[in-house]
Amino acid sequence: MIRAQHDWVATTLTAPEAGTVLGVNGQVGDGVVAGSTGPLVPGAGNVGSAGGGFIVIGSGSSFVLWAPFSQTDDVHLLLGQTGTVTVDALPGLSFPSKVTLIETSATQVNGVPEYYAESTLTTTDLRLRNGQTATVNVVVQSVSNVLCVPTQALFTNAGGALQVDVWYQDAPVATTVTTGLSGSTLTQITSGLQAGQQVMLSPVGQALPSSPAPSPT
Repeated sequence: MIRAQHDWVATTLTAPEAGTVLGVNGQVGDGVVAGSTGPLVPGAGNVGSAGGGFIVIGSGSSFVLWAPFSQTDDVHLLLGQTGTVTVDALPGLSFPSKVTLIETSATQVNGVPEYYAESTLTTTDLRLRNGQTATVNVVVQSVSNVLCVPTQALFTNAGGALQVDVWYQDAPVATTVTTGLSGSTLTQITSGLQAGQQVMLSPVGQALPSSPAPSPT
């Protein structure tokens, strides 16, 4: 009886920290190597993976998101950059995050190199679960109190100059501008425009609206 109790104690597994069991990869008779720890990383990155451990444990109170970035976006990532995470299962909510790890080796996805980066959520929610799908937006540069126009208003003329159509005396006038930071929706204007001017939003080559009063930006 004493021997059985001793053997039972010897085979009890104790987790190094509180968490949720994400997977049990071992079977009876398998050998187990101690010290197999590390972040659970998708793909074949160089930061190590605990996905093949005997038991994989994840935190139930703090969460990280691994997301792939293209090689052109990855070069703009830096540790500590802030962003927001939106979870598909929680529409309308966003969680602040911070970049805490960036892979230096690419993972090939359908022949295209992508680089995974870890974003740690800096707040939590009782409805968050391990394995949920999400999207992260990382702020790589920012400016404040500057003049900007919708990115769709910009076009390049035949001479290669970057321009916008400014509404002046009931007609659009192509105006050359210089730009600063550019995003998917807004682009900073450093010269060529003044606050209060109206610009046309019609893409170049399309008919201009007949209304003499386009929407101001």
